[in-house]
Amino acid sequence: MFLFIPNVKASPTEYRIVGLGDSIMKGYGVQEKDQFLSLVKNRLANRFVTQADVVATNLGVDGLDSDGLLF
Repeated sequence: MFLFIPNVKASPTEYRIVGLGDSIMKGYGVQEKDQFLSLVKNRLANRFVTQADVVATNLGVDGLDSDGLLF
């Protein structure tokens, strides 16, 4: 899951994305540039805004599976 939250104490042109999830969201075993949230950030930046205008925070947790997040 990821959240798209525009203008939460950000400049009018800045977009912040927060990724929540398990080790798949965190990108366990994957280079940072290939992690899901990095890919979403780059897609947004390339299509709508510039790189400087997109801030992505990955709050995925290594070692958890999807079942562990529900409890």
